Amino acid sequence: MRKEYGKALRDMFTAEMKAQLPGFVPVKVTSPYFGPGERAFRWVPAEPLHCWILLCPDQKGREAFTVEVGWSRLGRFPELSMRPSSAAPSPGRDEFALDEYVCRLGEIVAGGDFWWELESHEIPDSQEAYVAYLKAKVTPVSPQEAKRIVQPHVQDALEKLRFHAVPYLEELTK
Repeated sequence: MRKEYGKALRDMFTAEMKAQLPGFVPVKVTSPYFGPGERAFRWVPAEPLHCWILLCPDQKGREAFTVEVGWSRLGRFPELSMRPSSAAPSPGRDEFALDEYVCRLGEIVAGGDFWWELESHEIPDSQEAYVAYLKAKVTPVSPQEAKRIVQPHVQDALEKLRFHAVPYLEELTK
């Protein structure tokens, strides 16, 4: 992800989490299970249960991000060999029996993986269009333009967190 988008995304997402979901506190995570550029927000309803919301910018060069949701009953950041977990959320909530679990927000909302894309990633067919595409990819984006582009995606992610992920995690605590 371009640094301009990354900064706007991290700053805006953190500010919106504080405003809309103040129970989830930003936490600095030092773990081999936590990726570069990611941001973690933790809610501790009762020790040792730690619930997590993770902002995950794309690490493969796309201008995109996803959000992950999970928990650890071991009082830590989830130490999973694979993230997200291989099993998607189930209707019977079988995953609630697991000590540690992480899924993508899209799996809770719509039953499938979902990424918010800030720019189109389709490679143009013609050589002329491809050259223009490559030039656009290296042209700096102003901080104001980055914020304008990121803002609706962050708002959509926070809405989905409030109406889907938080109730899902609250169900876990019962």
